[in-house]
Amino acid sequence: MGPNLSLPCDCMSVSLALKSTSSCLDPRLLQQKLHESSSRPDSFTSSTNSEGIFNNQSFYDSNSSSPHKTSIKDFVVQKVLGKGASGKVLLVTNKLHSLRFYAMKIIQKSQVYANNLSIHIKLEKETLKNSNSPFIVKLNYSFQTPTKIYLVMEYISGGDLFQFLRKKKRFSLQTAKFYLSEVILALDYLHNDLKLIYRDLKPENILIALNGHLKITDFGLAKNSQEKCVSIVGTPEYAAPEVILNQEQTTAVDIWSCGVLLFEMMAGFSPFSVGSKSSDEIQNKILKENVKFPSFFTEESKDLIGKMMRKNPNERIILEEIKKHRFFEDIDWKRVQRLDYQAPYKADQEKFKSNEQKELNESYDLNSLPDLEGLSFNTDDKRVDI
Repeated sequence: MGPNLSLPCDCMSVSLALKSTSSCLDPRLLQQKLHESSSRPDSFTSSTNSEGIFNNQSFYDSNSSSPHKTSIKDFVVQKVLGKGASGKVLLVTNKLHSLRFYAMKIIQKSQVYANNLSIHIKLEKETLKNSNSPFIVKLNYSFQTPTKIYLVMEYISGGDLFQFLRKKKRFSLQTAKFYLSEVILALDYLHNDLKLIYRDLKPENILIALNGHLKITDFGLAKNSQEKCVSIVGTPEYAAPEVILNQEQTTAVDIWSCGVLLFEMMAGFSPFSVGSKSSDEIQNKILKENVKFPSFFTEESKDLIGKMMRKNPNERIILEEIKKHRFFEDIDWKRVQRLDYQAPYKADQEKFKSNEQKELNESYDLNSLPDLEGLSFNTDDKRVDI
């Protein structure tokens, strides 16, 4: 759910239209993610064998004993939220729950098989399904047809932080602190509870709920933190030096991205912005230049950003130290977890016209492919197909 799709298993932002991007390193492995008003340079991704080898024989679902198997016939399309090379994202309702809206992400199964992305999709599905954090988007259903994969998630109708930041130009210190505190707890949950490296933190992947609180989405680039990880992925402006250098990655890559995020929220622009938006220039700036702070940045914010963006990942501040940093001295982390702090802004719900409603039809006559074992999930009865 973000403004550009680096892999077909990325969750795309469900509240905004999407625009195409292309890989700056290896276009054969890059999927297009669309967003109508993103101004980011192209994302990049380059997979290695350590990302996992696809095995056709391991992705067949067994028959389910459930009296009803969720399918596309259970949903009514309200509108198209975004389209991309790998598929589309739709705003839908369940025929049994007509007042509840969902974001239905449709992935072309041919893209999954062609690019060895089954492991990524299954990890994304498990992350969304198992999450128990108020700051992470939740999965409601997942199913597949002979040609497509469907992930049906809660619909976050307030848009993403990227668009909101562009509207406000830049945030006040307190507003930036509010948003960063919720992002920190989301990462804490991912790193320590789910044992994941997120690897794609940026404003486009941070959605705003109607109550003004945040939810992180887009887990297509997530990786098990206990496995070796060296692939080049993510958005250039948010990529840590070790990612650019194709070195082994740890959760420290997410800490670096936090530093970039805080800087951008307070300044209104990236610390690595270049006029040409060239990925090569951005990467060169990340590797060779130090962050230059605007004069209005406080000493506390400069100190925290500096510690989060140390080029050596082993010297970077860790999450527990971030929570204790004087930048957050007035923050009660238990209150953050309970959503007790009032959000600085309330989101506006996206409107749509009733005449856009239409039934979703599926063609079964094109390139039927094997199923992905263990994909099916139904939040209503907590049923999982194995």
